[in-house]
Amino acid sequence: MVNESQTDGSTASHSDNTEIELKLAANSKDFARVRRTTFWSESKRAQTRMLDSVYYDTTGHDLRVRGFSLRLRRVGHRYRQTFKVSDAGGYFERREFEVYLSEGKPDLTAIDDAAIRLQLAGITASELKPIFTTHVRRSRKLYQPEEGTIVEIALDEGEVRDDEGTTPLCEIELELKQGQPEALFDVARGLSDVIPVRLQIQSKSEIGYSHCEGRSEPWRTAGKLSLTDEMSAEVALDSIVEYAVSHILRNDQCARERSHVEGVHQVRVGLRRLRSGLHLFKSILPADQYAWISGEARFFARALGPARDLDVFRQETLPPVAEALGELGDFTAVDRMAARLQDEAYEMVREALSSDRFMTFMIELMRWRKTRAWHDEPASAKAAQWRAPITTLSGPLLSKRHKSVRKKGRGFADMPRAQRHSVRIAMKKLRYATDFFAALYPAKARRSYLRRVGRLQDDLGHLNDIVTLHEILDRIVAKNSCASLHRAAGCLIGWYEQKTAQDDEQLIREWRAFEKAKPFWK
Repeated sequence: MVNESQTDGSTASHSDNTEIELKLAANSKDFARVRRTTFWSESKRAQTRMLDSVYYDTTGHDLRVRGFSLRLRRVGHRYRQTFKVSDAGGYFERREFEVYLSEGKPDLTAIDDAAIRLQLAGITASELKPIFTTHVRRSRKLYQPEEGTIVEIALDEGEVRDDEGTTPLCEIELELKQGQPEALFDVARGLSDVIPVRLQIQSKSEIGYSHCEGRSEPWRTAGKLSLTDEMSAEVALDSIVEYAVSHILRNDQCARERSHVEGVHQVRVGLRRLRSGLHLFKSILPADQYAWISGEARFFARALGPARDLDVFRQETLPPVAEALGELGDFTAVDRMAARLQDEAYEMVREALSSDRFMTFMIELMRWRKTRAWHDEPASAKAAQWRAPITTLSGPLLSKRHKSVRKKGRGFADMPRAQRHSVRIAMKKLRYATDFFAALYPAKARRSYLRRVGRLQDDLGHLNDIVTLHEILDRIVAKNSCASLHRAAGCLIGWYEQKTAQDDEQLIREWRAFEKAKPFWK
């Protein structure tokens, strides 16, 4: 066991640096296998120590709201204060400010950055209270794959504590000490070949806040993406990819473990956003890179599709009809058969999200993003487009999506349902594009357009629900010849076919309103 004061005794009294790291969620029982790999066994003896940290914030968690975390850790007779803030690198890069203090009390004045101190305006040290603590046993080694490249590998096992209880912590932390970021992904891929891991984008402070705030929901929405008109096309793409992948990785465990029906839905939304965002830049992306990412995202979205369809069927589609027409058929038998199909579908989800293919996709996608691999092609006009302000591209991209919807929707009122499906797909792409770029334009100008797009896309989605309903019921009746079950299936189809017919006039009115909508980007 190595005391922290011994290992860090030569550290300067104050430091400001950007750490580049990857975290892998793992099971501590697999750490023994990690220790037998070349990543661990070829270097010097591991250093092991206990890290006890106290995280501070106001009672309203004002630091967290502003994107900061603040912890104190005792080192010998002093206290090391670490203040972290995420920069453009998102979960890869976090700026940190460290200073040694003589007392175990936070000192915001010790943060040597005027811009950050300005953001801290209104928060005083006296308002900061201990929010939670982390207690971690860390074993670490330095891995040097080649001259000039050093990666610190840390095996962390412990827990978050507050007055209400504990939450376990178990992860492998990879931090780049020297060299290019690509080394982190090489190590991550190597470790994923040895033990089951998943990318962990939550920091210890985020896990701690989730614990002390008592969040019971295991799933997360994506939140808002705010692009700015100062961003280049490249930075905008980077932000969109991080936004989508964060959404996926914050929900994949929920989906895999079937903790909540929203898990699968949120992962699928993240995958669709990834594909839609990437498609906006298709003309300036290397064709092979675009095909690989879009193809993998499509593969996993399709693997999760049946589970989502059956979730909707059992929770939303079936109940109102069963309640209204229950005496006409055996709706309980329909639900029972649907539950069996749902179990099979969730086994597909578990296999897909637990697979080496999914882990490889996530790691390599993050490598692609972090290393800006789209610059692999020789310098050309595309390079200039990447450097151009996103506002020079957003307008033409939105216009292209808008025109595509209108073209596919010509003669909408008399259009058969199968043809309206293509309109729905085009409208969905337009909606994602407007979601990505809306923040670049005045709120007043975009409000009416976004409302019309959202309403129309949602109602067009109901047409797809009818197609899905037929597919599910075909599978159910094929497995059961019971007449009362077949009558229930007929009731379901009749109910929703009639509802779709009744809603058609409203759908046509919404289409005509969309046709008159003024694009907010012009």
